[in-house]
Amino acid sequence: MGYQPPEEMVAQLMVIDYQSDDLAPVISEWKRNTLAPFAQNCQRNLYYGFAEDFADFPYEHLHRSNTQLAGQDAYVHILKFASGFERGAYQSHNRHQFFEAWATSVKNNWETGEKYGRLLSLIESDTNFMYKHITSHYKTPRFEIAVRDLSDMTKGDDILIVGALDRKDGLSPFTSGMIRTAESKQKKRKSFIGVTHPDPETLEKLKEAVKFHEEKGNMRSGVHFVDFEDIATAFELNNKVYITMPMNSEPEAEAQIIDAWRNRASDTGKLTHLHTDPNTAGEMSDLWANADLDNFVSPHDLRDDMAHRAQHNNNVIVSAEKGFWLCSVLRSEGLPIMKEDFFGRVSELDIE
Repeated sequence: MGYQPPEEMVAQLMVIDYQSDDLAPVISEWKRNTLAPFAQNCQRNLYYGFAEDFADFPYEHLHRSNTQLAGQDAYVHILKFASGFERGAYQSHNRHQFFEAWATSVKNNWETGEKYGRLLSLIESDTNFMYKHITSHYKTPRFEIAVRDLSDMTKGDDILIVGALDRKDGLSPFTSGMIRTAESKQKKRKSFIGVTHPDPETLEKLKEAVKFHEEKGNMRSGVHFVDFEDIATAFELNNKVYITMPMNSEPEAEAQIIDAWRNRASDTGKLTHLHTDPNTAGEMSDLWANADLDNFVSPHDLRDDMAHRAQHNNNVIVSAEKGFWLCSVLRSEGLPIMKEDFFGRVSELDIE
């Protein structure tokens, strides 16, 4: 196929987006015989290409709700799908899935690569631009990620978790969440996470729960266990400490923790408490509220960060929506995506 300028490709573009479980045999047959590329995620299939490739698409066999778009609308839809920014949310794995599906399409039929290679280069260029300037600023809205970020967790940190059990003697969600978050941050590192608890019986149950997860392959860093009587020494050896048991659940031990943190030799590291007093409607216990500790992240700090994160992400999504549309408009006019011109028409994010 001869050279096609961007405005011609956008003008001829078509997209069909439908539920993955709505794959009638006749659509599967069409897929085997078309040059049009496809993309997919867990719930949806996306076919895109030029109008001529869709002349014989069996539209009548799409039994459920589907999206059919052309031109600028189709290009916006592809950019959103490929970037993972759709419907007021962000799915980070979509980008990988989109380009992985393209590679499969080309592998199955080299003519697809010949016909649509320039279109894919255009999509990749525009999604890269959007990622660099807008979409990469999205902050994962998970509580454990907020904990990780506020506590300044980095590779090389040694970590101590004052853990807790759930009602069935498994790991509490905060405890398992922090172990997995730390493991994700420090892949392939071993024995850098310690777990303790002031009650020896509870500590034994924590050991059993961790062993269960390790045998299932859910945890893989080699968690070790620390006697609570050695908490002061543990604070010297671990520069990030996370308390996942509820405030006021072990008052005497919590006073020991506060005293040990206040009297540690080094003033570095971070102490982060994840769990308020469940008996006071989410408030901190008096002991912790009046502790006045240095390098301390409280549950209220985490709550405020989650609220800020949500508002921040809303701003990112709004800017992304405008940016995808502007990319489509500029391409349909045969214009390049230039930062100065682009942000003269879409306000650049005020990223903190």
